[in-house]
Parts: sequence; C-alpha cells; structure tokens
Amino acid sequence: MDSGLDGRIALVTGGTRGIGFAIAQGLVAEGARVALLARTQSALDDAVARLGGAQVATGIVADLSDAASIDESVAAAAGWGGGLNIVVNCAGPPMQSGTVADLDDDPWVTTFTTKAVGAVRISRAAMRHLPDDGSGRIVNISGVTAASMIPNAGVTGMTNSAVETFTKYLAAELAPRQIRVNAVCPGMTLTEGWLDRAEAGAQAQGISRDEFFANMTEKLGILVGRWAQPEEIAHMVTFLASDLASFVNGQSFVVDGGQSAKAI
Repeated sequence: MDSGLDGRIALVTGGTRGIGFAIAQGLVAEGARVALLARTQSALDDAVARLGGAQVATGIVADLSDAASIDESVAAAAGWGGGLNIVVNCAGPPMQSGTVADLDDDPWVTTFTTKAVGAVRISRAAMRHLPDDGSGRIVNISGVTAASMIPNAGVTGMTNSAVETFTKYLAAELAPRQIRVNAVCPGMTLTEGWLDRAEAGAQAQGISRDEFFANMTEKLGILVGRWAQPEEIAHMVTFLASDLASFVNGQSFVVDGGQSAKAI
C-alpha cells in the first residue's frame, strides 16, 4: 500500500536516539526527508549520518525550553525542506522517579516544560509552515504512564496526560485546515536509556539484565511478555503520518503490549 510519504518533509524532535530516531528511520524508509531537532550538534551529526546523510536528513540544534530558539529552529527546518508536512513531538526527559511528597518543584517544571510545553511551542511554530492540502500531520508522543499507573512515576504521568489532552484540542483547532493531529502512547520500550538503567538495576540486584527485564515485564503485566523495540512504536507513528490515516484525527493510540489492558 502506498503511504504517500515519498517526498514529504518531516520534523522530528528528540530524533537522535531511542524512539525518536526509530521514527526518523521509519519516515525516511517511506521516502520522506527528515529534519531532526535536538540539543547537541554532535548527536545530530551522528544521527544524520546513520539515516543516510544530507540528501535525506538534516540536524538542527534547538532548546525546547527556549521559545525563541524553537521559532528559529522550526523556520530553519522548513527552509531546508521547502516547507513542512509532518511534525513529530518526541522530545522529553527520562522518566522521573519519586513520590509527590518527596520530589521538589524542579522535576515537575523541567519535565512539563520540556515535553508538554515543548510540544505546544513546536506545534505553534510549525503551524504556519504546514499546508492546507490534507498532507499536514502532527503526531505527539506521550507514554504509558498516561494510560497505566506506574508507582513513583507521577511527574511523567501528568505530563503525558497533558500531551494527550493537548492533542485533542489542537486537532479540533486545526481541523478546518485539514491538518490531522494524533498521539502515540508507547509502552515500555528498549531504548538506550532503559538499557543503561536496567544494567545498573541488574547489578544492584545481583541478576542479569535479561532477568531484570523479565521481572519488570511480569510485575507490570505486559501481556505480550516482553518490552517493545523502538521500531515497533515507530510503525504506528509512520502510519499516522501517512495518507493511510487520512480519516484518523484527535486520537491517542496506546502501543504497550497490553500493559494497560491487564486484568486487576
């Protein structure tokens, strides 16, 4: 089936590693050209090279906590591609762990500002560059903590829920322009950050990393019995960015292996 993505221009935040990079790979594989936004030029250069070089990708430094930086970076991405068709808001800090009583303001402010407010700022800056011809797409990445409570993950859960609420409001606002806005809610995914965290946790418990993941899988009740590969999340994003999802709007899609559907 023809995805309709060939020749389209995508902007992906947080696209140098993990789920964001897998999303960029998926879009490039369908013929899109991708502008990556991230904080570090060296990481951007490496990601662009791994995607296939300057013919298919570019890297632009951006600070999602700085509105002026975002406006400049989005304009640069649109200038590189001659416009934009797709925006994927994937950037966000690692999952913050701690109870409401124990955490001070910093984790709440940092997480919410980077991920939720960052998605608002990127989307707002990108609106003027998205076409009204039905090819415009915004896909926001939230997370499993918006759909399934994980102990001590309230900061991330609140932020992910805000991203999904923002998705619905933005979908309604942009519907007259034929721009579709949806969200993807990934479950536990084998990103570089989680692999590093699992290695440290396994050593602390005196078990192997595989045993660590197996124990967490059972504890969390992931019905398929394993964690996701980043590309499995990217498949859903690629679908929502494509013409195959032309009648899908204002929705949040949980891709968590059945974690949020487990029986009590």
